[in-house]
Amino acid sequence: MKFNLDIKKFVILIIALVVLFIPTYLAIGNYYANQQQPRTKEFTELDLKIPDGTSATFKKDDDDWMLASFLAMNKGGEAVDSLPADYSGESFLLGTFRRENGEEVNYKYYFSADSDKCFFADPDGKVFRIAKSDALKFFDTKYSLYLFKSATTPVLTVAGDSKVEPTSISWNYLVNGIYRNITDDKPGSTSQSFDVANDPGIKFDIAPTQCTVKVYNASGELFSGAPETLSELKIEKNDTLTFKIEANWEQTDGCEYYGKASYEFSANVSAAAIFTLGENKVDIGNFVVLSGLNVTDPSKIVFKSEPSIGCMPQFFTDGDYVRAVVPINLELAPAVYKLTVSYGLTTQTLDLTVSDKTFTKSYAYYDVPKSVVDASYSAEDIAEYRKLITEICSTNESMKYFSDKFLNYEDNKIGIAIGFGKHMLMRYADDFRHEGVDYVFNLGAEIPAMNSGKVVYVGTCDILGKFVVVDHGMGLKSWYAHMSEASVSVGDMVNKGQTIGKVGKTGFVTTHRLHVMITANGVPVSPYPLQDNGLIY
Repeated sequence: MKFNLDIKKFVILIIALVVLFIPTYLAIGNYYANQQQPRTKEFTELDLKIPDGTSATFKKDDDDWMLASFLAMNKGGEAVDSLPADYSGESFLLGTFRRENGEEVNYKYYFSADSDKCFFADPDGKVFRIAKSDALKFFDTKYSLYLFKSATTPVLTVAGDSKVEPTSISWNYLVNGIYRNITDDKPGSTSQSFDVANDPGIKFDIAPTQCTVKVYNASGELFSGAPETLSELKIEKNDTLTFKIEANWEQTDGCEYYGKASYEFSANVSAAAIFTLGENKVDIGNFVVLSGLNVTDPSKIVFKSEPSIGCMPQFFTDGDYVRAVVPINLELAPAVYKLTVSYGLTTQTLDLTVSDKTFTKSYAYYDVPKSVVDASYSAEDIAEYRKLITEICSTNESMKYFSDKFLNYEDNKIGIAIGFGKHMLMRYADDFRHEGVDYVFNLGAEIPAMNSGKVVYVGTCDILGKFVVVDHGMGLKSWYAHMSEASVSVGDMVNKGQTIGKVGKTGFVTTHRLHVMITANGVPVSPYPLQDNGLIY
């Protein structure tokens, strides 16, 4: 009886142990079952980084065909020992497969234009040959275009380098003896717009066999013909035109491509730009006004000079014109300067004769004590002064505030102590050029602004003492130095003749006086032409 009871307890124990380990057995079984399933089924997303610099992402729900295609490619690969020797260093397409839990694995795909010579490397570095059928499937996608030179679709540019996207294109290129087709499913917008100076300059990087251009304005069709006959279209005034272009590349023997494309864009067309100089001859230290007509965007003007004038003038809109004040630095050599100006497809070269001028010497600062020179005209002081000019002149008001001539203090019986451009001789420092005009005002006299403008700086430095800078527009600024006090603040608008402060003797100066300097695009220039004539256009 006791033996039977022990057997019964043993059976119950065995059953309990079995029940206890059932979940463990199920988990282990499930694990091994999952290991037998292809792990590729776990991937839900694929990122492709293509050697041409583009990239694309495919998700299982949205683009399952592309993800499935690459998974099949991985599964159907034939193991090889290594990449062919001539593939070393070759660029590859990087495929990043991602699972739902965020885990990623990378495959490297080495495609070539030959479908029999395409390979991939798995995450462990093992190399496989891609099945020809899988390679050909990839060739059918637009992501393979980087492999085939003939697959590069034509590029149309206008106005020099502005690219026009086609509104539709069908392009056929040769792969392994078979023409494959690209049809752009995301065509360019018909609202593309460009600025064109006179000649639209229509150019294809692959010349079409046939091409027809039609041009319209609000009144109707203006032109229909080949691009090379567009010169027959005369633009005599600014207008907005619509261009419609049909281009065909015919299939011929030995040619690896053929196709057709349509383009449509609007162009803000201006008559040919015309540039003129206000004067053809100026003295060293002066300036000249360069004007342009039929210019819609002055920032696109390209300027250069030979010999170099040492600065890049800035153009400003002035009614129907754009203008730049071109400074002639005191240190420039007398010569004929060729100023070349380009806008759109228009280029002009204008001759400017810069004449020599004799500037006399001045001993006004020669006997300034060394202690004063060291305190107000040291190398550090000069560097600070130059830095201030650069910083203050780095930005210019877009508005033109001034009009007519600049105020001439001599008209009010104010004498000149030191004129512009004089060679200042120094006993305790290097000689220098006087970059402004020193006027003999009474100490504490009110200082009138030379013309209307905006106050852009009020401050001090060792050389100028207390000073004020007024921006008049078009790159012209007037500087008022050695003041005892300023009666304006940065941002104030001042009128011609309005008091901006009082005469003092601050900074590097031997007695009370007003030092006035004019800068054009950051270069000190003579104020006399502005006082005598204003700007000459």
